[in-house]
Amino acid sequence: MTTQHKHPTTAETLRPARWHWLDTAAVGTIGTALAAGLLVPADVVQGELSRLMYVHVPAAWLAYLAFLVTLAGSVAYLVTRRMRWDRLAAASAEAGVFFTGLTLLLGMVWGKPVWLVWWTWEARLVLTAVMFFVYLGYLALRRVIDEPELRAKRSAVFGILAVVQIPLVHFSVVWWRSLHQQATVLRPDADPQIDPPLFAALIMGVVAFMVVYAALLRRRMHVSRLEAAVRSVDDGVSVAGDAVVAPGSATVEAAPSRATHRAPALIIPWILVAAAAVVAPFLWNPSPDNQWAWVSLGYVATYASLIVYARYLWYRSRVASRVLAE
Repeated sequence: MTTQHKHPTTAETLRPARWHWLDTAAVGTIGTALAAGLLVPADVVQGELSRLMYVHVPAAWLAYLAFLVTLAGSVAYLVTRRMRWDRLAAASAEAGVFFTGLTLLLGMVWGKPVWLVWWTWEARLVLTAVMFFVYLGYLALRRVIDEPELRAKRSAVFGILAVVQIPLVHFSVVWWRSLHQQATVLRPDADPQIDPPLFAALIMGVVAFMVVYAALLRRRMHVSRLEAAVRSVDDGVSVAGDAVVAPGSATVEAAPSRATHRAPALIIPWILVAAAAVVAPFLWNPSPDNQWAWVSLGYVATYASLIVYARYLWYRSRVASRVLAE
């Protein structure tokens, strides 16, 4: 017998995600990391191109962190059977896919002026791409299973098994011959090989991305609660709150169409921004000697992607809250 989970709808839950101190901290730290990455001395070997390290490496590390949080949430769900852990695992997996995609994009922007190709079939790149598509599969699995407990159980098993890719990706440059440079910080047999000013800028980038991840994760969790409440209304489960009309009424049935009527005006411009960030390197292919052009491409793609994803989460919370309120 399937257990239906009630999702209490408080006044706070009904609202779209509002500005939070984590959002302020994310803006402040990412701005500081940007200044550090642009002002720190250039690397003696790669020159100005080394500045891409301060966004590429933090994105990769945050992908690792996000998938480890998915692992923790998956284990916690299997132990406790509490849906909040399943929502945490799912939200972190989505953030991890975002950061993995950003890692691949920035790696291509960095690789083109260094290797003179956008992509090469070497171990680190291929395994990172595999990790990206495996966790896309995790998100797809969650969409094809309607029953909440079955979805949570199967996703938890998937999330636990998929984490084996993290050590494969990270140590691939050690285990196999690779064009990709060796690790400079997380080295299993040596101290970090990076000058102190560059190391400080890198750590600032990692801290900034961690704060951004925390802010995005908070917003994604809020979206999950809103959408769970919407599903409860659609399924006829009683939901507390004066702002929600009785399940099955014409108002509730019509609410989704009214709430999503303005979807193109809300989200299409931001989809275009994201598409522009992805295709810009291919449309504008500066000379490998124009290092600042490549650095600019990388930073613009990074910050445009972060803004688009944050805006996307805001859009989803707004639509869901309008469905509930109407």
